[in-house]
Amino acid sequence: MFWRKSSLEGAVEEAVRSALRQYVSIATDEIGKLSKVSALSDEITKLRDQLADLKTQRKQEEREIEHKLGLHKLRTEAEKQMADQGYAALEARLKKDGEVTVREAKVVAREEAMKRADELLGEQVSRMERLVDMLVQALPTAAMFKET
Repeated sequence: MFWRKSSLEGAVEEAVRSALRQYVSIATDEIGKLSKVSALSDEITKLRDQLADLKTQRKQEEREIEHKLGLHKLRTEAEKQMADQGYAALEARLKKDGEVTVREAKVVAREEAMKRADELLGEQVSRMERLVDMLVQALPTAAMFKET
């Protein structure tokens, strides 16, 4: 019932054990490699997600920049339009001020002309009064026809 192992059985058993150890070692290495592959696969997935996020962020930043450029362009156009309107308003104001200045100058000139005309008219009136006085004095009076 107890049998003894023969040397052939021992050699086979040792060869099987050695082969099993070798296969276990290889399997362990493969499992390690698979875990590394799995970790690398997870990292690749994370990197792809990060890349997608970066692309999305970049597109959003590009849209924001385009939006800001559009707003800047609109603001610049509005400022230019306001400046043009301001220049036009200033020009109109200067023209109006010029017209007012010309009108004021004309009024002043008219006033001066009227003053001169009043002075001349006053001189003429005083001459006429003197002339009338001279005429009155030269006219015969009723006293001259009175019989003495």
